[in-house]
Amino acid sequence: PIGCIIWDPEFRITSWNPAAERIFGFTFNEVKGKHPYGLIVPKEAQPHVDIIWQRLLEGDLTAHSINENVTKDGRTIICDWSNTPLKQADGNILGVLSMVQDITEQRRTEEALRLSEEKYRLVVDNVNEAIFIAQDEMLQFFNPKTVELLGYSIEEVTSKPFINFVHPEDREIVLNRYLGRLKEEVLPRFYSFRIVDKEGNTRWVEINALLISWRGRPATLSFLTDV
Repeated sequence: PIGCIIWDPEFRITSWNPAAERIFGFTFNEVKGKHPYGLIVPKEAQPHVDIIWQRLLEGDLTAHSINENVTKDGRTIICDWSNTPLKQADGNILGVLSMVQDITEQRRTEEALRLSEEKYRLVVDNVNEAIFIAQDEMLQFFNPKTVELLGYSIEEVTSKPFINFVHPEDREIVLNRYLGRLKEEVLPRFYSFRIVDKEGNTRWVEINALLISWRGRPATLSFLTDV
């Protein structure tokens, strides 16, 4: 799947494997002896490629890059280039071997994931409910409202079993509901209990809890409202 291209010292193509043909759409006969600036490197990327090429001619083994390229049919793709100078025994540069992969879809997926995470983070961080995920009786994820409601620092919230934040008289029912939910027992999603914040204040809260999978294992996702 990796395109392999060999360039002479004048930056002209001397070898072009079938994978390079699939990536860029040109056959070897169409590119043989040609400079990439008229083929696969867009004008805006050329100054960056000039710098990479100069470093390679100086023997730099770390001159790798990720940049936009163009295909025969005019599409813009993103490629990951790994480049190695080809040297004689006396150190003279005979040319450069480039190995290239089309990572366009990977980058699009990463960007879509980033935007999705950004959107949900914006919502979760700004709602007026405490939202948290409990697994192994610890809070594995929680939003800023959870910290505000409990009055503890982030480090304190992550270091204590969640039952520690529940009023002692309500701990049995809360723990039983939590463990029962993990066993997929049919339980009410909504119920009320008391929590005790860091200052010792008691607050009544209503919880809406459901069973989820978190990192491949059962957990509960809860929405907590101060009532």
